[in-house]
Amino acid sequence: MAEADKGSETDRNVHSSPGRELVTYIENRIELLSITIAEEIANVVSASVQKLLGLLFLGAGVIFLWIALGFFLGELLNSQALGFALAAIPLLIAGSILHNRSSKGLEQKIQADIIDKLALRLQNSNESASNNEPSRKEDSVVQK
Repeated sequence: MAEADKGSETDRNVHSSPGRELVTYIENRIELLSITIAEEIANVVSASVQKLLGLLFLGAGVIFLWIALGFFLGELLNSQALGFALAAIPLLIAGSILHNRSSKGLEQKIQADIIDKLALRLQNSNESASNNEPSRKEDSVVQK
């Protein structure tokens, strides 16, 4: 009778083992997906920060050039106030045009661009994970 109990216990272990493997596999895939998504979000954020810093430096350069233009016009007109007023006119016009225009289109375009980039990177990383390309690259690096 003890042997029958051992046999049924072994059968339970054999039958439950694939179920455990499936659960482990699913958990691993979920973890891989969450890591992949976190990596892609980090890539998008870092690219956005880099572009923002670039625009910040570009804006600072434009501001200094605009101030220099104000001083230059002030020297030509013998009035610093008039020089800066003339330099400010194009900025006021551009600012009022941008303020009065609807920015919904620009906002939607930026959101769509970010979503497209995330989706493309996620798709590329899923394809490379399913094709085991990273492991092949690592193997070729180790072999060299």
